[in-house]
Amino acid sequence: MNHRIMPGVIFCCLTAFCAAAHGQKYLFEDGISITTACQLDGANEVYHGYIEHRLTITNSSNQARHVEVSAPERSFGGYRAEGGVDVPAHSGAVLSLYHPVGSMWSASSAVVRIDGRVQQDRMTVTSPNSPHWNAVSMVMFSRDVPPEMPMQLERVAASRPRLAHVASYDVRQWSDNWLAYTPFEALAVTPRDITNMPPGVWSAIRGWVECGGVLLVIQAADGPEYEPPREWRLISERAQDSAYAASLGECRVVNSYADSDWGWLHGYLNTRMPTLQKDGGRLNSEFDLVPNLQRTSTPILMVLIPIALIIGPVNLFMLARKNKRIWMLVTVPAFSFVACASLYGYALASEGLTPWGRTVEITVLDQRSRRASSIGWLAMYSPLTPRRGLTFATSSELTLQGVDMNHMGDRLVRCGDSQYLTSGWIQARIPMFLTHRRSQIRRERVEIIHSDGEVLAVNGLGAGIKSLHVAGPDGSVWSGADIPAGRQAKLVKVGPLSATTSHSLIISTDWRQKARSIVADPTRYLVENSYVAIMDAPVFLEQPVDNLRLDKSVCVVIGYLQEGSE
Repeated sequence: MNHRIMPGVIFCCLTAFCAAAHGQKYLFEDGISITTACQLDGANEVYHGYIEHRLTITNSSNQARHVEVSAPERSFGGYRAEGGVDVPAHSGAVLSLYHPVGSMWSASSAVVRIDGRVQQDRMTVTSPNSPHWNAVSMVMFSRDVPPEMPMQLERVAASRPRLAHVASYDVRQWSDNWLAYTPFEALAVTPRDITNMPPGVWSAIRGWVECGGVLLVIQAADGPEYEPPREWRLISERAQDSAYAASLGECRVVNSYADSDWGWLHGYLNTRMPTLQKDGGRLNSEFDLVPNLQRTSTPILMVLIPIALIIGPVNLFMLARKNKRIWMLVTVPAFSFVACASLYGYALASEGLTPWGRTVEITVLDQRSRRASSIGWLAMYSPLTPRRGLTFATSSELTLQGVDMNHMGDRLVRCGDSQYLTSGWIQARIPMFLTHRRSQIRRERVEIIHSDGEVLAVNGLGAGIKSLHVAGPDGSVWSGADIPAGRQAKLVKVGPLSATTSHSLIISTDWRQKARSIVADPTRYLVENSYVAIMDAPVFLEQPVDNLRLDKSVCVVIGYLQEGSE
C-alpha cells in the first residue's frame, strides 16, 4: 500500500468510529464528508458560556480541498459562526466552530463551501435553546458517575432551578477546548474518568476549573483514590468531602453522596458567573466610559438646525430677492459640504478617532505550572466602527453585556487562529461591554532575590507594578511600589500574614467589586509563598484593537511562587 495514503486510511477508520458515537454524517461533492458533534448533545437549554460544534472533515479525493462552513445559514438575531480548514488528499481535519450562547436557533442548516463553491446540499447543526434565564445552573455528569446522583442533586436544589446534564459521550471523546465546558458551573466525574481522559481533555478541564469552574470528583469506596494536582491547595477536609482551591475555581473530592451531603451545593453554584445585564446606560455610568452619553445629540442638533435654516428658507429667500434661483444648484451643495465638514470637525474635536476603554482584570498566575487564569470586564467606545472588527484569542470566553439578547442583531464570529468578531459587535458611538475569561500558558513572573540581607523583587510581568505585596514561606510580608517592567526594587518588611487571610479565591458574580476589594486590602489574599501585584496596565487579557486607549483600569495579578524562590 502507498505509504502516503496510509495516514489517511487510519484517519478515515477513526472517523468512522467517531461517527458512530458522535453525530450524523453528511456527504458532499469532491469526496468531502463531514461528521458533526457537540459537547451539549442531549441538552435542551443553555444559559451562558460557549457552544462548540466539532466537525470532522474527511477528504477521499486525490486533491487537497479547502472547506468552509457557516452556521446557521439564516439567523433572526443572535450569533453566527464560520470557519475554514485545509484538508489534504486522502486525509482529514477537524474544524471547531464556537460562539457565545445567545443564538435564538436550536436546529438550522449550515452552508458548506468547497474550494469556494457553495454546495447545494445543506448540513443540519443543532444547538440547545438559550432563554437567558440567569437563575439556572448546569452540572454535567460523566457516564461513569452513579445514575442516582443527578436525581439527588435535583431534589436538594428544588427551590433553585438547576439542570443535571448527563454527558452523551465517553470522556475519551470529550472536547480538548476549554470553551466547550463554559456552559457548566460544575463537572462531576470519577477518578477512573480522569485516568482515561486524553491529556488534551484533562488540560482543557483543568483550565476551565482554574477559571472559576467546580470539579466534583466522586470517590467510590472500592475505586482508585484521586490525587489532585500539587498546585491545588487543600482548604478544607471533612469525612464526606475535601475541598481544594484551584486558582479561581475549586475541586471537591466527594466521598459520600447522600442527599444530606449536597447541602453545601445549594445556592452555591448560582454565584459563579456574572448575571447577564441588559442596561447599557447603567454600565456606562458605572464604568464612567462616556460622560453625558444621553446628551451627545444636543450639540449636533445645535449645529444641524441653523444649517438647515440657512440651506432652506434663508437661502431660498435671499436668492429669490436677487432673482437668482438657479444659483441653488451651487449654494445647496456648498452649504451641504460646509455642514458635513462642520459635523466631522465637531466629532473629531470632541472625541477624536481613537477608541478608548476601561478594563477590570483579575489574574491568578501559578508560576509553578506557568498557568494563567484570568477574568475581567472590557468597556469600549469607538467614534468610528473598527474596520477589521475585534480580535481575541481562541482561548478567550466572551459574554456581551448591556444588550437585550431578545432584540439583538446578528453577530458574526470568524473561527481560526483567533476569534474574529467581524460584524455586529461594536458600532460607532455606542458603548460595548464584555465579560472576559481566559485560560493560557504564560512565562511572565515575579522573581524574589535575597542579596546581602536585602529582599529584591524583579518585575517580569511585562507592565509596571504600582504596588507589590509578597508573602514568604515563613509567613512574613514584604512590600514595594512603582516597579517598572524589567526592573528590580527593594522590598520592605511590613509584618506577618493577616489572620483574616482568604484561603479561597472563589469569585462571586460581581467581578469588579472583587477587584476593588483586592486593591483595597491585598494582604488579605496572600498565603505563604505568594504575591499580589497591582498593575499599571492589563497584561493577560488581550485588547481587541491595536490603538485602544485605556485609562481608569483596575488590573490585579495574584501569583504563586515556585518553592525555594524565597
